[in-house]
Amino acid sequence: MTSWRYLSIEQLSQTTAAVDFAGLIREDESVSRPRLKLMGRARDHHELEAASQRNVTVPPVRHYRINNPIVVDDGIVLVDGYAISESVRDFHYGHYKYFSITSDEILLHVVPHENDIGGLLLKKKGNTNYGHWLIELLPKLFLLSSTNTVDHVIVHKPSPGFEFISTMYRATIGTIRRHIKINPIPRVATRVAAIDFVTGVSSLRNFFNPAIVDMVEHIKKNTHAREGNRKLFVIRPRSAGRQLVNTDEVERFFVGQGFEIIEPSSLRFEEQVKMFSEAKEVFGIMGAAMCNTIFSPKTARVGYISPSYMLGSFYLEMETAMKRNEVSMIFGPSVTMRANSKDDFFINLDDIKKMYFEK
Repeated sequence: MTSWRYLSIEQLSQTTAAVDFAGLIREDESVSRPRLKLMGRARDHHELEAASQRNVTVPPVRHYRINNPIVVDDGIVLVDGYAISESVRDFHYGHYKYFSITSDEILLHVVPHENDIGGLLLKKKGNTNYGHWLIELLPKLFLLSSTNTVDHVIVHKPSPGFEFISTMYRATIGTIRRHIKINPIPRVATRVAAIDFVTGVSSLRNFFNPAIVDMVEHIKKNTHAREGNRKLFVIRPRSAGRQLVNTDEVERFFVGQGFEIIEPSSLRFEEQVKMFSEAKEVFGIMGAAMCNTIFSPKTARVGYISPSYMLGSFYLEMETAMKRNEVSMIFGPSVTMRANSKDDFFINLDDIKKMYFEK
C-alpha cells in the first residue's frame, strides 16, 4: 500500500539531505500582456479574454540539486524514499507532488550506469516536441548555464525517431553551450550522480518566464541573426495532421500580400532562427513551428490560425514572455467536430482577410 505525501521542492530540501537548494537564479517579475485580437471561438476563449486583460506575475527561478537519484522509465525520479514527478501544471499551484514509496520493489530493477553522470533531466511532457522543448526546456539549460554546473543533458530515449530528437537537442543546445554532452537513458531504472532541478520556468496556460528573452538574444547573437523585412506564412508538414482544409486559397492570399510560404521543420535550426529574426510579419497555423516567433522582433505582427480545440493560451503566454506588442488569433471548427488534436479544420478566407487587414 502506497501512502501519498505532497511536499514542495523547498520542503523536500528541508526533509532530506539528498536534495540541496543550490541558489536563486532569477527574481520574480511582473509582465504585461500583449494586445490580443481574437476572432472565432477557442476552446479556452473565456480564459484568453480574461488573461489578456491582466498582467502576470512570474515566480522566481530556483535551482535545486537531487543527489544520487534513480530515474525510472517514465521520468519519475526516486530519492531517499520519495518519488519526484514534474508536470507543467505544478508551477501554477506553487508546489510539486512528491509521494513516499513504502515498497522498495521498484528498486530491484535498478541498472547502475556505467559512468556516473549528472546533469539536467529533461522529462517534462512534450520533451520530444520542438515547441515544448524550445519554450519550456531549453530555457532551463540556458539559465543553468550561468551556474556552470551542468555538463550533461539526460534525456529518456524514445524508441521511434530518437535520431531526430537527438539532432534537435544538439542543434539547439549548441547555440547555448558548445561542449555539452547528451546522454540518452534507456527506459529502465538508472542511477545517476546528480540531477539539477529548476522551478518557475514555465506553466502551461499560466506563464512562461521572460528569461526566454535573454535566451533568444543569446541564440541570435551566436547565430549572427539580424532583423529584416520578411513576411512569413508558416505551414505544417503535409504529412502531419491539423491541416487547414482550404489552405491553397489562404496561401494564395498571403503570397499576394508579399509573404513567403515556409515549412520550418525542413530547415536547420540556425536557418529557422535567422529567418524568423528577419520577419516583420509572421502568420501561420498554430503549432510547434510557430514557437519560432520568439526570434522575431517584439514589434513584429504575429497571427495564429487555429482549430477551435487548440489552447491559444499557450501561445498568449509565450508572446507575453517575449513582451510582444500585439497578437492576433483566429479559430475555426474541426472538420469532424471530434476535437481531436490531429483533426483538420476550416476557416473562411474572408474572416482571415478581416483578421489581417484589421488594424
